Amino acid sequence: MFPLFDKAYKPSLMAQLLNDEAALLIRQGDCEQAITHLIKALRLYEGVADSYEACSCHHCRLESCIARSKRTPVQNDCFFSPCLDESEQEVQRTANPTSSGYIYSQPIFCAPTFSHEGHHPGVTLMMIIIFNLALAHHLDSILPYQQARVLPFFSPPSSDPQRHHTRLGKALQLYELFYQLQMEREIFSTQAMLAVANNVGEIHRIVGNQIKYKLCLEHLMSCIMLVVEDHRESSINQDLDSSSSRGVNGRVGRRSSHQHGDFSSRSEEMQGFLRNASKLVLHNNCAGAA
Repeated sequence: MFPLFDKAYKPSLMAQLLNDEAALLIRQGDCEQAITHLIKALRLYEGVADSYEACSCHHCRLESCIARSKRTPVQNDCFFSPCLDESEQEVQRTANPTSSGYIYSQPIFCAPTFSHEGHHPGVTLMMIIIFNLALAHHLDSILPYQQARVLPFFSPPSSDPQRHHTRLGKALQLYELFYQLQMEREIFSTQAMLAVANNVGEIHRIVGNQIKYKLCLEHLMSCIMLVVEDHRESSINQDLDSSSSRGVNGRVGRRSSHQHGDFSSRSEEMQGFLRNASKLVLHNNCAGAA
């Protein structure tokens, strides 16, 4: 643990607890309470975020936090089905025509090692809180329509468009702040880039900003190609490693799938990303035909 006299220890620990509680609330659909927790966490932590450099070990990296979060089971998960089949999409379109696209809905939990001595989260925790705050605002604007899809007898509210657009505007600002921190601090995560490009694109689509929507789809497509190429190269390298590890009895030595094992678990969300990105191809084909 951190030394108890460390000035960053208490606000860091409190911010982690608030963030993880908020992540649970987001998964359970209580986005308003999650926003309250995350604002408090941000205010607590922003003054000490730069007290130490962020730990760069595998367990503390942003990419690992995202991968671990998607394996965290939560009771009463409102966003258990990240990728809808065609019939579900039709139901969702009927409930709300602006919500037919895929939205990445997985909040990020803190790494357990963040509270260990020598593993200060630094700006990584700040980024996690900001991402979750953006996600909470985003999902809060569409949650009634999500509930209408899951619960047949739930009727979404037909009024209060101002609140809907206010939440979307705040989500957009926070996603952009998260991306800015990624670039400035060079804390890169392919999964985070996919999620932000996808969700920002969906916001621009809903508010009717077609130019920025197309730019986001182009960025999303580039990120997808990066993931596919990285996975292909990793598979080739693993095949080479397995060939070199064969013993005289022909058995293949054990290989670690630690680095790339998360790719298959992302198949559903990758389908969602691809479904959104495919609209760019359709748009370009239509433009070419015209």
